[in-house]
Amino acid sequence: MVQEGLALSISIEWWQRYQDLLKQAVAPLTDDQLNLRLGTQRSAGEIASHIVRIRAWYLHGIMGEGGADMKRILDWKEEGEPLPSSAELLIGINQTWELLTDCLARWTPADMRDTRYFMDWLGYDVPRGFVVWHMIEHEIHHGGELSLTLGSYGLAGVDV
Repeated sequence: MVQEGLALSISIEWWQRYQDLLKQAVAPLTDDQLNLRLGTQRSAGEIASHIVRIRAWYLHGIMGEGGADMKRILDWKEEGEPLPSSAELLIGINQTWELLTDCLARWTPADMRDTRYFMDWLGYDVPRGFVVWHMIEHEIHHGGELSLTLGSYGLAGVDV
């Protein structure tokens, strides 16, 4: 069995790298670039906003962590409303990452196995560790979507 602390440490190290690459992709985007989209898919800004908003949802909405800063991000609209600017997206990325890493630093292995977190799309409670894992897979999936959109317009994506 993998030592839990070591596995989490390695995962966080690489997630931090991914986090930095996400910020590098979003930081230079203008409002016009945030509105770029492929066909009927979400725009680049909608994708980036979705990544940050769902991270805030898992942390605050499901696991009860954070306060007013997470609530503000949860109030972002995903489609059909004005998008956050790249500067606002970066603030949201940083705030949610800071909360996440603070939580991971204090949660014990027993906390990660705690199964009181209801995932409505599954219809049942899951362990906190699953919620964290789902944040990772969610971000990787949508980071790829963001990269495809930006790359289609000759812009740098999340260069993993």
